[in-house]
Amino acid sequence: MYQGTTSVVPQSLIEEKGLEPLSLVALDPHLVAPTRRPGGKIRQDKGHKMSTRQNIPGTSPYEPVIGFSRAVRVGQSVYVAGTGPVGADLADPGTQTRHILEIIRGVLEKAGARLEDVVRTRMYLTDVDDWEAVGKAHGEFFGAIRPAATMVVVAALLQPTWRVEIEADAVIGAATQH
Repeated sequence: MYQGTTSVVPQSLIEEKGLEPLSLVALDPHLVAPTRRPGGKIRQDKGHKMSTRQNIPGTSPYEPVIGFSRAVRVGQSVYVAGTGPVGADLADPGTQTRHILEIIRGVLEKAGARLEDVVRTRMYLTDVDDWEAVGKAHGEFFGAIRPAATMVVVAALLQPTWRVEIEADAVIGAATQH
């Protein structure tokens, strides 16, 4: 048997499909990974479907200019782009954070996810002294959910009045049981 980092593939399947041991094999029926046939030709495994990508727009005036989506859903995963406090640009850091997290909540709902499905957040601050206010506001939304979180200080954000920007990743159905 060939044992990968997340799955075990029987040697008979590798031989039957004509795969090289380092080829990727999609065992999840929602995903397809390209595999190589002897001779190097790429193919898709039959019987599996490719996950569809859904771009979810937001209301940021920067989306069409920069060329990004507020979020992208692929399968059960939702990736929310860096979200600034558009509409609360002049507010204090805690209020900016709450405003951002409400924007994120809305786009997650458009993607079929909930805040409870969030597994990771990244917070970018422009002033290290804001960490407590930002952290407290983050905790108001995620205190019971407890996603993996990162908080870093950066030199600046897109708008000089923004004190914080947040990214989030969610896996639909990942809500913890309390």
